Amino acid sequence: MARDVSSETWPVRPGPAEGGGFIVNFLDLPTGWSQGENEDEALRQAEDLPEKIVFGAMARNKDIPQPSAAAGRTIVRLPALAATLETCRAMRAAGLNKRQLADRTGWRVPGNSLIRRPPWLPV
Repeated sequence: MARDVSSETWPVRPGPAEGGGFIVNFLDLPTGWSQGENEDEALRQAEDLPEKIVFGAMARNKDIPQPSAAAGRTIVRLPALAATLETCRAMRAAGLNKRQLADRTGWRVPGNSLIRRPPWLPV
């Protein structure tokens, strides 16, 4: 059964930072943390972080972990990233790269990538 990717959520652990302010750790992303002056700001900052980690993993052809169950923990919702994550996971499960997926689906975007590379990611 397909997962509901429209509600991709990632559990986080917010807490006070040593130097002041707040820090938010993503429990399923080893390098995932963000910081803010207060908990709300740290959670807002955390919304951008998984995208960078996910696109970095895609560029290095690494697996992207599934988020664990929230189980009453604080979560960050990432609906915009959910479709990209699901596409990447399906491609890896099938052993396909972007060009092979485009060949199989007949979808070509001249001069553009099937799955867009963020501008900060090296070519």
